[in-house]
Amino acid sequence: MKLGLKIVLALVLTSLILVILIPSHSGTSVPSLRAKIRSDIKMVAVGVVTYQQQKREYPDYLHQIEPDLLPEEYAYFYDPESGMPYDWLYHGKGIHGTEIRTDYIIAATPRTFTSNKDELRIVAYGDGHVETLLDSEYKQALVDRDRTPHH
Repeated sequence: MKLGLKIVLALVLTSLILVILIPSHSGTSVPSLRAKIRSDIKMVAVGVVTYQQQKREYPDYLHQIEPDLLPEEYAYFYDPESGMPYDWLYHGKGIHGTEIRTDYIIAATPRTFTSNKDELRIVAYGDGHVETLLDSEYKQALVDRDRTPHH
């Protein structure tokens, strides 16, 4: 067998083995990907709320939160399509005081998701609960929040 043919066969076999052994996100359903993102942003919210309860203020940046409160694997949003890490949209900077704002969005996905032609964003609130909002509702909530004095 010629060397060139051996190399081609080796590449084909390697490719087949990789396709079989390496899991792909493409086979993962959209609802399960969103459930994973909701779980991850919930961990972000819990880390922020715990930090706020201990320090009596919200962190200016998520990276200020100690790893025992916010483990590294939750500190970033991992895009389900590319697998690339991105910073969460964090909205706690500059908030001081001891009151936990249940209506206050503290974190959101850095990108939207399309469902039935609607642009959706997954958000976490100051009390740790998570919701999926229309992107327009998210943006309006930020505008409304900025009109409200912070404690």
